[in-house]
Amino acid sequence: MTDNEIRIAIAECLGKFEPSKCKPSIEQLEAILENKSPLTVVTLEISGEIRACPDYPNDLNAMHEAINSLPEELQFRFTEKLESVIKPLCGTPWTWIWLCSTATARQRAEAFLRTIGKWKEGGV
Repeated sequence: MTDNEIRIAIAECLGKFEPSKCKPSIEQLEAILENKSPLTVVTLEISGEIRACPDYPNDLNAMHEAINSLPEELQFRFTEKLESVIKPLCGTPWTWIWLCSTATARQRAEAFLRTIGKWKEGGV
């Protein structure tokens, strides 16, 4: 998935916006995102307000908020998904622990979306 697809998918999951209630289509929103720098990306919220959309693939604080929104029953699944994202980089069990604790925002975003079944293969 591209960074913008990740932003939109996570924003939807967290209730930041609902495409069916927004005036612009997803395609229009993606066009807006493509023309903005990562720090000025905007999204149309359910309320109709335009606000800055967190840069989930590059912002650990935003991903911390997203991960903490997971219900308890999905927290272990998130850990499993994070492991599957970083496992190709692992050597020893200690390496795995280190890589989990230092996972990038993008790795956490991928694990988050895999946890809730919203990850789509392809893109960057």
